[in-house]
Amino acid sequence: MSIYITRQNLNQRLMNPLNQKIRLIFIPFLLIATGFICIYTFLHWLLFINANTFKVKEDVLNLWAPFVLAWIPVLLWLRPRVGLLNLKTKKGDSRNFGFLFIATIAVAAPTIVAQFYLETATGKLTPLSYISQVDKQAPTKYYTLQNHFVSKEQKAVKYESAVTGKHNENLDLDIYIACPIFDKDDAPPETDSLLPETSTPPVTLDKAAVFVLDGLLISRTELDAVPPDSIANVVVLKGDAAIEQYGKEAENGVLIITTKKHGDGQPGTGPAMQSILSAPKAWLCIRYQKRISNRLNTTEKSNKAKQFFNESSMLFMQRNLDSFVYLERTGNNNTRDGYLAAIKNKNSGIFKGNELILEPVYTSFALRNGNKFAWIFGAFGIGAVLWFIMVAIPKFDEEKLSAFLKGTVIPGEDLKELYTLLIPKEGFFVTPLIMYANVFVFICMVFAGLGFLSFGSHDLLQWGANYKPYTTDGQSWRLLSSIFLHGGVMHLLANMYGLIFVGIFLEPRLGRIRFVFIYVATGLIASAVSLWWHSATVSVGASGAIFGLYGTFLGLLLMKVFPKDFSKAFLVSTCIFIAYNLLMGLTGGIDNAAHIGGLLSGFAAGLLLAPSLKQQVQEQVV
Repeated sequence: MSIYITRQNLNQRLMNPLNQKIRLIFIPFLLIATGFICIYTFLHWLLFINANTFKVKEDVLNLWAPFVLAWIPVLLWLRPRVGLLNLKTKKGDSRNFGFLFIATIAVAAPTIVAQFYLETATGKLTPLSYISQVDKQAPTKYYTLQNHFVSKEQKAVKYESAVTGKHNENLDLDIYIACPIFDKDDAPPETDSLLPETSTPPVTLDKAAVFVLDGLLISRTELDAVPPDSIANVVVLKGDAAIEQYGKEAENGVLIITTKKHGDGQPGTGPAMQSILSAPKAWLCIRYQKRISNRLNTTEKSNKAKQFFNESSMLFMQRNLDSFVYLERTGNNNTRDGYLAAIKNKNSGIFKGNELILEPVYTSFALRNGNKFAWIFGAFGIGAVLWFIMVAIPKFDEEKLSAFLKGTVIPGEDLKELYTLLIPKEGFFVTPLIMYANVFVFICMVFAGLGFLSFGSHDLLQWGANYKPYTTDGQSWRLLSSIFLHGGVMHLLANMYGLIFVGIFLEPRLGRIRFVFIYVATGLIASAVSLWWHSATVSVGASGAIFGLYGTFLGLLLMKVFPKDFSKAFLVSTCIFIAYNLLMGLTGGIDNAAHIGGLLSGFAAGLLLAPSLKQQVQEQVV
């Protein structure tokens, strides 16, 4: 009797597919999403906000970690249930991965919003009468400040530009400005004194001259605050010597001042110098941003950049820095790094690296959260509705459903297919290792705090980017190191997709040694061609070496090394892929010289290897 009831229940379940989908797939999704949001948010608060156990970049903690970690519950608990649906297309391809990707997005999106809400909602507001009191208070995220002076004259400025976008189509311009905050009573004195009356400054001071006091760059206002009787020596640099040491800003001359020794015998350590050169307790910082097209020619980009810098300078000079409602401590992110770089460039002698960076806020403190809390539920609801619609449309695979209800676990075929692309095996051993090397370097750069979506040119140069003035000056190793660097996550993903696709077909035919040799050799040639074509361009990426592999693949297809049907199917698609990427390179922002160099050298390698490979295939057939 019990067996009959079980079968009857089973038949009833099969006759109500929508109810089954809700019970077996939709409700588990809701539980997974709710549990993940709550657990991740609680751990974020416990480990990083309350205990401050680790130092992690905010974009990693708030954005990328939720997306990456959301895959774990989706793959472990939701994937077997999605496998109950019949998601095969007419061509026999499975759409399981697409469903799982949408589920992951639906789980990660409200989690990401919740992290931004958590940081603003839990941040405390500390009232300060003077900025000098900040060290006596426990660190908080927000401050109000009464008696203060923000010095525009002592500002530190950092200009940055970065190429972004999947096809390097954007050029992001940033200006980071940091101004020291002093107690109102400690404001730098207004004085006309500059040098002893017997000295005649040989530099035109009404123009933009550079002033150096005891080895530190200072402003005109800071120079005016130096007591004349504390000056021991004055040296002037002009012309090329000044520009070589201090840059283009020194074209009107450099005034180098050394003060008299005090106390411990070091220049500039007396009370007068300490009041001028001592590190402020905090910095009020402002950032200006603009995105322009990287497809423009060099002249147009230069004009737009100058216009942006001029407009930003005007806005800054007109801005009242003392009119803020409260100050927000900048977290561990790329914006803070930009401010610190500005401070370090101008004040290297007093730079510590742990400066208190504060950004002004001009709205009420009660509005700091915005609509983040509502958007947590909004993002969750949108994801839940989308997932419900996606689950409701396809039919069940009745055989898999019956097995699942009986307790038989069916492993997902889509996960097996993914494993085959990630795990080295016979005939496909080197390609995954090359991919691992590229991804490993990228992860190291991310955890070094250089960014995620994109990296700055300065950071890429430090990690080994190809740059003619450096590479030709005894740093030839950059020809190789640059092919394992990428400008950002989209750049990396695009190149790794191309590597895996060509590696699946090419490595089994070439073998490990020849595959690695062609990858490295064509990558070096691509870097050399880029060096020959560009006089001063920062170039990174594996695309030159990957184009070398595609050139070899194209040469072998034309020489009929592969079976006839295979060659027909992939010859056209390979040509389209190559043509599309080269055309995209013509629009600007992409190193087409490296692409063409790698492609031609790889094509030549394919033509040279074709006879021996054809003979090898014939011997295998015999």
